[in-house]
Amino acid sequence: ARDIRGLVEKAGKGYRLQPGELMLLMDTLRASRDIRNHFRRLPDASERYPHLLEFVDSIDNFSSLEADLNRTIGPRGDVLDGASPQLSRIRQAVRVAHSRLHDRLQNFISGSRHSSALQENIITMRDGRYVVPVRAEARGLIKGIVHDTSASGQTLFIEPFDVVELNNRWREQQMEEQREVDRILDVITGVVG
Repeated sequence: ARDIRGLVEKAGKGYRLQPGELMLLMDTLRASRDIRNHFRRLPDASERYPHLLEFVDSIDNFSSLEADLNRTIGPRGDVLDGASPQLSRIRQAVRVAHSRLHDRLQNFISGSRHSSALQENIITMRDGRYVVPVRAEARGLIKGIVHDTSASGQTLFIEPFDVVELNNRWREQQMEEQREVDRILDVITGVVG
């Protein structure tokens, strides 16, 4: 059990609670329920612990909120796919967009057409975008957007024009996912408040 008064106050004032904070609430609600249920099962608790029983009886039952939190927040502190049908649909679209992007890049680096320009046959990320490492002297062989340069200046990290639209689609899906996660957190925070 944690002291969650500050979190409940924040929620009451309209701040968005984050998954880690909601996990603290979940832990406390679970502990409260367990204490209440365990204490009520003790034989002759009213005679042995009259003052504690009075305290335990004052612990409210938040089973509905606890169920909502369990449907929303996973054990690793992530918002679960099943938190809303919309989030489930969006995350599926994110996976599809990522798979298409990754497949196209794999084909790009494995094809012999660009192999002489690549520093390595790998896919990496720069600024949230997938790029390929291109030898600086072969810059003209790969048409695309330069996102970064290695410290030595020997390698350019280029997003090939062939994958820009797929990268855009993947990023758009990620932003839509974040908006839905934020909406879900706002709703559950409102319930907590």
